[in-house]
Amino acid sequence: MFLCRVMSVIMDKRYRDIIAKEFRDWVLNTVRRLDNAETNRPFHAALLSDEALFWSRFERSFSTSFGQRAIEEISKVVAVAGGASDSSRQKVTNIGIDSAVDGAIKTHLNSLRTGKRATRWETTIEEISKTTHSGDILTIRIISDLWWIKGGIDHYMSIKTVKPNIDQTAVAKQDLGTALK
Repeated sequence: MFLCRVMSVIMDKRYRDIIAKEFRDWVLNTVRRLDNAETNRPFHAALLSDEALFWSRFERSFSTSFGQRAIEEISKVVAVAGGASDSSRQKVTNIGIDSAVDGAIKTHLNSLRTGKRATRWETTIEEISKTTHSGDILTIRIISDLWWIKGGIDHYMSIKTVKPNIDQTAVAKQDLGTALK
C-alpha cells in the first residue's frame, strides 16, 4: 500500500492513467470472456451457488490473464515512467555460448532437481565459470518477460508468480546463467 502511494506521488499522471486503463480493460475482458464461455461443471454446480461459481471462474480467469499479459504490460509502462528510454514485453535475445558451458549449466540444473547441489547464486557462477571451453559455440534463444534500456544499460526481467513451478525456476536460472557468459 505504501508503494502505491509513493508511486502515485512520483509517477506522472499520464502513466498512472495508462496503468489504470490497463487494469480496467483487463477486468472487463475477463468478465466478457466469462459471459461468452459456457462451462459444464455439474459437480461444482451441485455444491455451490451460481454466484460462487461465477466468482470462482472469474478468479481463475483473472489470475491466469493477469500473469500472461497485464503484469508485463504494466511493468513495461512502469519502466518507461521510471526513466527507461525504451521497453518491450517478450523480448527475444539470441546469444552465443560455448557448448561446454551450456552443458555445465544443464548439469547444474539437473543436480538441483535431485537435491545434490546448493542453490547459492555466487557458488553457481563460480563453478560454471571454471568450465573449460570447447570452442563450439551454440546460439541460445532467451525470451525475457520484460526488457528495458535505461542509462545505456539493457535490463532483462523474468516475471514469475509468488510460487513458480520448478520448470519456470529452472528456465529462469538457465537463462540467467547463459546470459552471463
